[in-house]
Amino acid sequence: MSDSEEEGLVMPFVVCKSSGGIYDDDSFLAGMYFGRACVSMEEEEIWMAAVPTVLIPQLDLLAMGSNATLTVEETDSEYWSFVEMHPINPQADPFNEL
Repeated sequence: MSDSEEEGLVMPFVVCKSSGGIYDDDSFLAGMYFGRACVSMEEEEIWMAAVPTVLIPQLDLLAMGSNATLTVEETDSEYWSFVEMHPINPQADPFNEL
């Protein structure tokens, strides 16, 4: 690949504004991370990951809306943060609580 070529996703998020869609890129990406968190919390009751720092407010809202807590630990990078998401009541189905 030459220096002038741009790297991109193999399958871009065509619904996002950066690809001509109507949805905000960061909100869409936060939803993708949240989906992974929900699957993880079903199996392990905790989700730990490094996420783009810009997504923290959206992930926190999603956690609150699903009866979970989000703990954020800063990293050496201004662009990435380490997060842990825990369900408040691990026995409850977060989607039935909405």
